[in-house]
Amino acid sequence: MSAYSIFRLYNLAAYQLIIKQLTYEFALQQTHTVAESVFFIPWYYTAEPEPEPLGETEQSLDIKGIQIFKANFFLIQKLYLENL
Repeated sequence: MSAYSIFRLYNLAAYQLIIKQLTYEFALQQTHTVAESVFFIPWYYTAEPEPEPLGETEQSLDIKGIQIFKANFFLIQKLYLENL
């Protein structure tokens, strides 16, 4: 199997997991009162996001009240590794 094929399979699996989680969040809203729903996704910034270095909420997406938070993966990884 080529590296490209492995990459495509990995991306498809990741995409399916994201869809599965967002579907779960939406279904939960149908039967429970949910004050706030935030979906955390690791994001690879080329420059530190402003004004919050931890990440930012994606404003261009409106998924039935589910907020998408693009977390600064490198900062989270750095803080984690410094505290081992």
